[in-house]
Amino acid sequence: VKKWSRLRKRLDDRRDATGGSRVSVPAAYPSQACHQCGHIAKENRDSQAAFKGVECGYEANADVNAAMNILGRALAKTGGGTA
Repeated sequence: VKKWSRLRKRLDDRRDATGGSRVSVPAAYPSQACHQCGHIAKENRDSQAAFKGVECGYEANADVNAAMNILGRALAKTGGGTA
Protein backbone atom coordinates (compact mmCIF):
# COMPACT_ATOMS: atom_id res chain seq x y z
CA VAL A 1 0.00 0.00 0.00
CA LYS A 2 2.84 2.37 0.85
CA LYS A 3 4.45 1.91 -2.59
CA TRP A 4 1.17 2.62 -4.39
CA SER A 5 0.58 5.81 -2.41
CA ARG A 6 4.13 6.93 -3.21
CA LEU A 7 3.61 6.19 -6.89
CA ARG A 8 0.28 8.05 -6.90
CA LYS A 9 1.96 11.05 -5.22
CA ARG A 10 4.74 11.10 -7.82
CA LEU A 11 2.21 10.87 -10.64
CA ASP A 12 0.19 13.71 -9.13
CA ASP A 13 3.35 15.84 -8.73
CA ARG A 14 4.27 15.15 -12.35
CA ARG A 15 0.73 15.96 -13.49
CA ASP A 16 0.80 19.25 -11.60
CA ALA A 17 4.19 20.16 -13.09
CA THR A 18 3.21 19.40 -16.68
CA GLY A 19 -0.48 20.26 -16.67
CA GLY A 20 -1.56 16.72 -17.53
CA SER A 21 -4.14 14.52 -15.88
CA ARG A 22 -4.36 11.17 -14.11
CA VAL A 23 -7.37 8.92 -14.46
CA SER A 24 -8.02 5.95 -12.19
CA VAL A 25 -9.74 3.03 -13.87
CA PRO A 26 -11.10 -0.29 -12.56
CA ALA A 27 -8.34 -2.87 -12.54
CA ALA A 28 -10.57 -5.95 -12.92
CA TYR A 29 -9.88 -8.30 -15.83
CA PRO A 30 -7.95 -6.13 -18.31
CA SER A 31 -5.81 -9.11 -19.27
CA GLN A 32 -8.79 -11.47 -19.69
CA ALA A 33 -11.06 -9.07 -21.59
CA CYS A 34 -10.88 -9.05 -25.38
CA HIS A 35 -10.10 -5.55 -26.59
CA GLN A 36 -11.88 -6.29 -29.87
CA CYS A 37 -15.24 -7.65 -28.68
CA GLY A 38 -15.19 -7.17 -24.88
CA HIS A 39 -15.75 -10.85 -24.03
CA ILE A 40 -14.15 -11.75 -20.68
CA ALA A 41 -12.85 -15.27 -20.09
CA LYS A 42 -9.70 -16.69 -18.52
CA GLU A 43 -9.44 -18.92 -21.60
CA ASN A 44 -8.67 -15.79 -23.65
CA ARG A 45 -5.17 -15.88 -22.21
CA ASP A 46 -3.49 -18.53 -24.33
CA SER A 47 -0.26 -18.13 -22.35
CA GLN A 48 1.54 -15.49 -20.30
CA ALA A 49 2.42 -13.60 -23.50
CA ALA A 50 -0.33 -14.56 -25.95
CA PHE A 51 -3.95 -13.44 -26.09
CA LYS A 52 -6.54 -15.08 -28.32
CA GLY A 53 -10.19 -14.17 -27.89
CA VAL A 54 -12.28 -17.33 -27.74
CA GLU A 55 -15.39 -15.44 -28.85
CA CYS A 56 -14.10 -13.50 -31.87
CA GLY A 57 -10.61 -14.90 -32.56
CA TYR A 58 -8.78 -11.60 -31.97
CA GLU A 59 -5.07 -12.26 -31.40
CA ALA A 60 -2.52 -9.95 -29.79
CA ASN A 61 0.29 -9.80 -27.30
CA ALA A 62 -1.41 -10.24 -23.92
CA ASP A 63 0.22 -7.13 -22.43
CA VAL A 64 -0.75 -5.00 -25.43
CA ASN A 65 -4.34 -6.25 -25.23
CA ALA A 66 -4.48 -5.41 -21.50
CA ALA A 67 -2.95 -1.96 -22.11
CA MET A 68 -5.53 -1.23 -24.81
CA ASN A 69 -8.31 -2.22 -22.39
CA ILE A 70 -6.91 0.09 -19.71
CA LEU A 71 -6.57 2.94 -22.21
CA GLY A 72 -10.12 2.35 -23.43
CA ARG A 73 -11.43 2.51 -19.86
CA ALA A 74 -9.57 5.76 -19.23
CA LEU A 75 -10.85 7.32 -22.46
CA ALA A 76 -14.40 6.22 -21.66
CA LYS A 77 -14.16 7.93 -18.24
CA THR A 78 -12.85 11.17 -19.71
CA GLY A 79 -14.90 11.24 -22.90
CA GLY A 80 -11.64 11.27 -24.84
CA GLY A 81 -12.61 9.01 -27.72
CA THR A 82 -11.82 5.39 -28.38
CA ALA A 83 -8.72 3.24 -28.11
